[in-house]
Amino acid sequence: MRRKHKNIHQNKILSNAAAVVLSIFIVIVCCIIFSAAELFFIGNMKFSMFFSAAALITGCYTGNFICGKYRRRMGLLYGTVSGIIIYIIITAAGILILENIPDIKKLLLLAVSGAAGGVAGVNSKRPVNLRD
Repeated sequence: MRRKHKNIHQNKILSNAAAVVLSIFIVIVCCIIFSAAELFFIGNMKFSMFFSAAALITGCYTGNFICGKYRRRMGLLYGTVSGIIIYIIITAAGILILENIPDIKKLLLLAVSGAAGGVAGVNSKRPVNLRD
């Protein structure tokens, strides 16, 4: 018997958009937390490059983990695509605000961490409230 109502994770585009929005939100929250920790506990900005990379990895992995957990299929592909979309958004913001383009290393970092999060989410335990 078919379900009358489809959820967001059955649509490919909406599912990927939800992963991107969630990832960007987590990256912003991690940047705020890491910059506060760096300001109050470390005292100088020597490690800001490492903290920003950690925020990107954490956000992209977590967003795609949650998306893969509910989507339950094709975590590698959607995680990689989500990482590329996040890189495009970061590049657009960098061009508008700082007038420079980020390195290609950031694209690889986001694509790999997104793919890892998607794969881990697909292979994780099935959510309790998920119905197919």
